[in-house]
Amino acid sequence: SDVCSSDLLTGLELTVGHVVLTEPAGSADGRVSVAVEDPWWAAVVADGQPGVEDPWAAEHLVRVNGRSVRLELEQLSPMTEPNSTGRTWTLRLRALAIDLVSRLGSGKTGLALVYHGLAQSPGDPSREVLPPHGLAEFVQQVRALKRRYRIVPASELLHATRARRRGARLPVALTFDDDLASHVQVAAPVLRELGVPATFFLSGTANPWWWDDLQWAVDRQRLTPSDLSDIDANDVTGALQRQEGAVRRVATTIERAAPNRFREIASRLRELSADRFDFGLQRTDVRALGEAFEIGFHTVEHPLLTQLDDDALADALTSGRNRLAEESGRPIRLFAYPHG
Repeated sequence: SDVCSSDLLTGLELTVGHVVLTEPAGSADGRVSVAVEDPWWAAVVADGQPGVEDPWAAEHLVRVNGRSVRLELEQLSPMTEPNSTGRTWTLRLRALAIDLVSRLGSGKTGLALVYHGLAQSPGDPSREVLPPHGLAEFVQQVRALKRRYRIVPASELLHATRARRRGARLPVALTFDDDLASHVQVAAPVLRELGVPATFFLSGTANPWWWDDLQWAVDRQRLTPSDLSDIDANDVTGALQRQEGAVRRVATTIERAAPNRFREIASRLRELSADRFDFGLQRTDVRALGEAFEIGFHTVEHPLLTQLDDDALADALTSGRNRLAEESGRPIRLFAYPHG
């Protein structure tokens, strides 16, 4: 009916923006055809559940005010560049579906996103332990999050999640780990320009991280299998030969080593990378972040907590925390687990 179609179009306008009716609402077969910039299928459903069985179909059966409506969606403008792959479609459509379901649902749900390094160009996930996000990608992501979600500091995420009502934006906290120079040089300027809050989980130390030393040693061919004698030599050799995934396997083995052995390996990697000077945040950087953003604690040595005994765990959770509060000029009330 015209009323049902009107409700559907109104809901689509609220959800996706510009909508163009391409077939009269009172068509003989009861179908409503619209063109949208982002085809969010079954965008309006009375019971809060998506009315989509096949997200790749052009036509969907949705429920509006208890009545079934056939919705046909067309694309108003291209979603991707002409040379983009099908993977771009898949990722974007999944993101849109998640946004839709989360917003229409009444569940108490929030999301914390974790970033590490940022750089002008994105890193290579197949050959880097912790590849950075590219600047353009990061800006695009933050803008999209600001447009579709409610961005809050990590300390407010739980309250925002409990207070959210059905139809309201899903609360999201942007967090950054590991005391990286790119937090000050790249992330902070973008966040300030876009007016977005964030939380930085720091250790308050300018010491290098072992995985960065590993990457440095591998990239400069300073590492040999004998330097890491209890790690699969094939993986170490593969990392040096730039084989896909090899350096990540080496890093995973190091991460899971017993605490004493872990420290020995980290010390050896530091020796191999002794002339590397591009690490960590200085005290002035920590203070600069603390003046503009929320600060949390991330341990000093970044251990795998499940490998620690009770005394070592207690020390990891507290040692360095007061110093970080002093350096940042902020009370430290939040903690992020190393390695997630």
